[in-house]
Amino acid sequence: MKKSYAKPLLLTGVFAVTTIIATGVTPHTSFANDEFRAAAVLQIPFWSEASTFKMGNVRIGGTLQYADVEETEVVGNPVTSQDEGNQVYGVEVNTFFEPFSGWNPSVEVLGFFGTNDVQAALGGGYSWAVGWYGNAKIMFPYSEIGVRFIAPFEVYGGVKTFGDFDPDTNTKVNETDGGEEPPQNDGGEETPQLDGGEETPQLDGGEETPQLDGGEETPQLD
Repeated sequence: MKKSYAKPLLLTGVFAVTTIIATGVTPHTSFANDEFRAAAVLQIPFWSEASTFKMGNVRIGGTLQYADVEETEVVGNPVTSQDEGNQVYGVEVNTFFEPFSGWNPSVEVLGFFGTNDVQAALGGGYSWAVGWYGNAKIMFPYSEIGVRFIAPFEVYGGVKTFGDFDPDTNTKVNETDGGEEPPQNDGGEETPQLDGGEETPQLDGGEETPQLDGGEETPQLD
């Protein structure tokens, strides 16, 4: 294979793998919602083994994230309990250019896991200027800090145009089995019943009529 075809094929492969992950290979947690989002990114390398800062290493680009965001679960109406959704995991694809160094491009894929506000990410990428590299970073709302393991490493900070994740709310309402209260008599207690489902005949005083073994009423005197 000629070298001129290697880079376009690599880029195509990266986006193909990312598409597969985003369309269903990633497992889903219970009560979670999918979220796609995109942002512009500025990365500034501020320290490496070779130097502290080089303007030529500044990168601008775009990022695309697919995330599985745990929902907030609310039980009862009125509310009796609430479980705040605070777990996020997903995949991120980045494309960068170095505008002060011949527009050298780079592309990378990372997986991330964390809370709505802070996530740890780990992955790798390919730079048209230096080749393959690993990447690890911590992401915050509108910012990030990380390390590119390249010659042998580079520490960078970044700013981006999206913030924290906002989970959806899943509400459950408590209900009785039949949806209605059982029938009650005047005293607030359930009416005693015979095996056949009929009410037991009662005397004026509210007591049950004594019965014979055959099921007939006991004869009474005047």
